[in-house]
Amino acid sequence: METLILCNKKNIVLREHIVINRMIFSDGEKYLNVRSALDIKKKIVLLFIIGDEKTNDMFVELMLILDILKKRNRHIVLLIPYLFYARQDRWISRYCSIGLRSILYLLRIMGVRKIFTIDIHKLVNCRFLYNISLAPILRRIIISQHRNCRIVFPDLGAYKRYRRVFDRDKISFLYKRREGRKVSVKTKEKFYKDDCISVVDDIVDTGGTLEEVYKLLIRKTCHVYFYTIHGVFSLDGCAKRLNIKSFNTLFRRRGILGRCFFYSKSIITSIINAL
Repeated sequence: METLILCNKKNIVLREHIVINRMIFSDGEKYLNVRSALDIKKKIVLLFIIGDEKTNDMFVELMLILDILKKRNRHIVLLIPYLFYARQDRWISRYCSIGLRSILYLLRIMGVRKIFTIDIHKLVNCRFLYNISLAPILRRIIISQHRNCRIVFPDLGAYKRYRRVFDRDKISFLYKRREGRKVSVKTKEKFYKDDCISVVDDIVDTGGTLEEVYKLLIRKTCHVYFYTIHGVFSLDGCAKRLNIKSFNTLFRRRGILGRCFFYSKSIITSIINAL
């Protein structure tokens, strides 16, 4: 079957995007209408979701887009770099919700056959959810920019997630402690002024952890660089709060902080070959 690639937003790499008329009612409800007719019958629709809005608004818009597409096609594949509610993947208390499970259930009902995501927070047992790791690409970027650098992970979770990729490099991790919204970071290892440190993490949301790591490491060394897969930047003042020039991310949702490496073309090509 032929594969048709569609995107919900205008993108430099993907020229084909859904032209949608968006209307918001006074109570905040959204209404979507596709301007041009889409020839999607007997095709595999690969829908690439780029998010630059709040998570809940973006999810509602995705559900409305799927409602339009599923009327003419039953072979819908989603590519969502930053999956909604991915961090809500386990039980915290006895009477708590698991957001990721609910989101996957709703997407399945709306006719989605497969979901591809980038570096999910934690792997889950789901038959139609596929995770693509960009950690090897991130390592190549770091090595090309800083050959003799030291890889530092801000917490134990990031260390366990990426230690196999960076096993050939000098790696270490910090001890992070969270009390409510306050984050504190400590280290037991020695750092020197001539060290080149590259801090690697999977998600940067509010930037609280990144700010504490920067304050800790800048006292001991002058060369500190930050690399992440997902630059979420949910707070409007996140870029001003961090004030870090040496920041790099593969996918960015909001903000103008640092450089953004976008590998969507190569990722989509590999997904098409796997369909």
